[in-house]
Amino acid sequence: MPIGIVEVRKVGGGKQKVEKPFLAGTNYEITPTSLLSSGWFRLNYSDLLDGLDIEYEIEGQQLKNVRTYALLPKQLRQILTEETGDHPGLMFDKFIFRCADQSVAKYALVKVVEHNNEQIPQRGWSKDLFLRWQQILSLQRATCFSAVSRSPLTLHLARASALENAGICMHPIYGFVYMPGSGLKGMARAFAETVWLPAHLGQDNQDWRSATDQQWNEALELLERVFGYVLYIEPSKEERAQMSEFAKELARHRKERDKKRSEDAKAHVGEIVFYDAWPIDWSPLVVDILNNHHKNYYEHQEPPGDWESPVPVYFLAVPAGQEFLFALRKRRDDVPDHLLELAVQWLIGALQHQGAGAKTAAGYGSFEITHQPQILHPPAGQPAAAQIDVQKAKQAISATWQKAKEKKIRCEWTCTLELVTPAFLAGAKQNASDCELRPATLRGLLRWWWRTMHAGHVDARTLAQLESAVWGSTSQGGAVQITVRPVSQITPILYDKQAVKHKNALPSPPDDKTTPGLWYFSFGMDDIRREIGRKYRFQRYFVEPGARWQVRFTARASRYQIMDAKGNLLEEIQLADPQMLLQQAQATLWLLCQYGGIGAKSRKGFGCFTIKNPEPDEGLWHSLSVDQCPVFAKQFREACGVKGRTPCGSPRLEDMLREEILTPWTNYWFVLDRIGAAAQEF
Repeated sequence: MPIGIVEVRKVGGGKQKVEKPFLAGTNYEITPTSLLSSGWFRLNYSDLLDGLDIEYEIEGQQLKNVRTYALLPKQLRQILTEETGDHPGLMFDKFIFRCADQSVAKYALVKVVEHNNEQIPQRGWSKDLFLRWQQILSLQRATCFSAVSRSPLTLHLARASALENAGICMHPIYGFVYMPGSGLKGMARAFAETVWLPAHLGQDNQDWRSATDQQWNEALELLERVFGYVLYIEPSKEERAQMSEFAKELARHRKERDKKRSEDAKAHVGEIVFYDAWPIDWSPLVVDILNNHHKNYYEHQEPPGDWESPVPVYFLAVPAGQEFLFALRKRRDDVPDHLLELAVQWLIGALQHQGAGAKTAAGYGSFEITHQPQILHPPAGQPAAAQIDVQKAKQAISATWQKAKEKKIRCEWTCTLELVTPAFLAGAKQNASDCELRPATLRGLLRWWWRTMHAGHVDARTLAQLESAVWGSTSQGGAVQITVRPVSQITPILYDKQAVKHKNALPSPPDDKTTPGLWYFSFGMDDIRREIGRKYRFQRYFVEPGARWQVRFTARASRYQIMDAKGNLLEEIQLADPQMLLQQAQATLWLLCQYGGIGAKSRKGFGCFTIKNPEPDEGLWHSLSVDQCPVFAKQFREACGVKGRTPCGSPRLEDMLREEILTPWTNYWFVLDRIGAAAQEF
């Protein structure tokens, strides 16, 4: 069967040119009647994107049965031609469209999402399956609790699949998204080792440096009993360079414990079993997006510029608001109850304070516990399990987090963002479903303002290394985590520039050749476009002023790595004070709210924020100003040992922003219209 590629061409003469899809390298036009109409390989006419790989047949001088292409065995191809499967996991992992570029990758993911979401009403059997899963857990006398995702969830992005860095974990048999128990166990262990352990070590409220060897051994004994024990392996030079001071001390004590073990000591499994987390209802999927605007800056340390073309990366995610069931149990009846209680605490702490899955620093994977942990009662005649003290477990994790903040293991700050001008927000689909404030978008803007705060003082390579210490990179996790939750009803509205103009009685231009100011400034948000031979109206959605979101920053210790031009580590400086890193995030948020905006047309005045209800922080937030932000920036550079460097072609922030221009106007549409009219006249 011949294989080809779709090529979209402009045909016709003069102003009558239209775009039509053709078989690349030929004059065969692909028409709606030439498309395969059923099976997994079928295409809609609107699916014919430039660069899409297809199969086809020729009958006379016409194309026939044009369909998507996939490298599959002949017998399987025949089955899929005749039948449409209902397993989104198989569709994603085993049958996917070949992709010429990211636009086709997005199309492929959209098809998987549609396949998953269209099946939800038909999956009544999934409820029976979930009840059977609960019965199995009750027979195992497992401790269960449910939690709701408060932000998008994505996991296993880098696992092997047909698309690069776009994966998600789907059940191999049933096809729904789930969270593997191995990952949950790793999350709980990470929380136990990085938050619980340093928070509980130490003498008389001192930090972990004052802990005795006995305290270390008792704590490590608990960790080994819950999670299991393996012989200590000396970290490599590269791994040791990335370890914090506490991690190095932890490794030293583990090494000492191994020396005292007998020669016949064997590795053993943990005494607590972590089960997979299943969704209580079949979870919908969405296509999400991350947009790298400065590829050359991050890869080659060239000065970042707004003229660069963004590189979109599409991936699958579970939207916020999905409830999952988590389960743990003792491996044997003689395992002490307090070990199970500790495991529950650590898992809850990881879900609530660190997040699950990938991109947690960008706000993904944040959970909130909805039901208290409980022991599922086994059937009659089966031995009952000992009850853990649920209230004590929940209080303990709150106390642990509070102690971690008191000892500066973590620093946390919360505020409310309120929109003061309309915001054109969007994700991958640019419609009402993703017209929301995405934490990844806010984090990207904060990185932009952070670079603006430092760029006038250092060269591009130093700037990238400093940025990595705060916000992370491909080789280093971000020290500042951000979570975003709506605290008001967010209702996206379709933007109709005519309706807005009439509703707000905006002034008309002096003549028919002049565009109204608001339309000039919002160009492209309500527009007429052409696509593959058809004319349509493109309208974006916006969020009205008054919408509010709670934003929480969580900071931890980090390190500043000095690299040479080849990426080799020359020196590493520990940044042990998370409060200093938190100040970097607060200063950039202040700059964003004072001088920037979010979403499309933010440089025209759309998407402006103000801060409401900032948490007390020793007067830091209220002391921020144009002059104070550079002071915090300088303190951070000095902590990293960075002094005078050749600036990367950017003026200093303190020279650019000196005076605030205020307006008495209160109708934001009128203000935008008048500024737009002035800009157009200029």
